Amino acid sequence: MELRHLRYFVVVAEEQSMTRAARRLGIQQPPLSIQIRNLERELEVELFDRSPRKVQLNEIGRSFLYDAQAILEDAEQAIVRVRQIARGERGRIVVGYTSAIGLHGKIPDIVKIFNQKFPDIIVVLEEVSASNAFEAVTSNCLDALFTWSTAASFHMLKSRAVSEERMVLAIPKENSAWIDSKAINTFEIKDQDLYFDRNICGARVQVFFADSKNLRLLPRTFEDVSQLLSVLAIVAAGNGIALVPKYMEAFYCENVYYKDLVGGSILSVPLNLYYFESSQDSYTYRLAEVVSDIAKAQLSFESRARDVTDLQ
Repeated sequence: MELRHLRYFVVVAEEQSMTRAARRLGIQQPPLSIQIRNLERELEVELFDRSPRKVQLNEIGRSFLYDAQAILEDAEQAIVRVRQIARGERGRIVVGYTSAIGLHGKIPDIVKIFNQKFPDIIVVLEEVSASNAFEAVTSNCLDALFTWSTAASFHMLKSRAVSEERMVLAIPKENSAWIDSKAINTFEIKDQDLYFDRNICGARVQVFFADSKNLRLLPRTFEDVSQLLSVLAIVAAGNGIALVPKYMEAFYCENVYYKDLVGGSILSVPLNLYYFESSQDSYTYRLAEVVSDIAKAQLSFESRARDVTDLQ
C-alpha cells in the first residue's frame, strides 16, 4: 500500500464519484477505478457501495477513511518537519557551559529570547568540565559552549562575546574589618589567603601578579580551585577570601559577603559563546546572532547611561 492509494481513496470518498475524483486528481477514470479495486483487494474488504450514478462509503469504508486521513496528515506533517529541520527552523541544540555559568542571569535571557524567535528548536543546557569542553564542541558532543576560557588551540571555532564580567571579592562574614566597606582595594588583599576558580580568572591572576609593579600586592597565598562553588565553600568556612564573578552576588551562600574590588587589572573577565562556523541556516549560527543582539543592546544601554551621568 502506498500513500497515493490512500489519497485516491480519500478523494473518491469525498467526491462520491469516480469521474469527479479522477478529474480532481488529474488522472483518467479507468486507472483510478483499478487502483481503488487493488486497494480493496489488498485490504481484503470492500470500502464502497457502488451504483451506476455514484459510489458511497460503506461502514467499513467510513472507519477506514478516518485512519487514512490521519495517516496522510501525519505524512504531511513529517514532510513539513523535515523541511523545517533542513532550513534550521526545527530541531534540538545542545549547549554546554562551564564553571557555574548556568547561574549567570544572561544565559536564561539568551535561551528565552532564542525560544521566542525559534519556538520549534529545543535548547538543552548541559554543564561540562572545563578541561575537555572545547573537545566536546569539536567532536560534536556539544553544538555550542558558554565559557570563560579562550579557545587558543581551537582555531576552527568561532566566538561571540556575551559579556565582560566584573570580579568581586567574596569574604567570610567573620571578617569584621571589611563588613562595612562598600569596596576593597586590591592592595588590601596582600595579607590574605586568596582563592579563585582557575577556569574563570586563572590567566588574569597570573598576568596581574607577574607584573613587577604588582608584586607588592601579592597575597599571603593564592590558590586556584577547579570549581566555583568549591571556592565559595572555602570562603564560607572562613579559610580565606576569593575572586568570583559579580553575578554570584545573586547566589546566596551562608556566611559569605560580596564586596566590589577597585584598582588593578583583574577586575573583569570575558564570557564568550564558542561554536563551529557554519551556514546562516544552522541552529548555532542563529543562537550566536541572538547572543550578539543582546550584547549590542547591553552596550547601547550602558552608553546611554554614561551619557546621562555625564550630563548630570
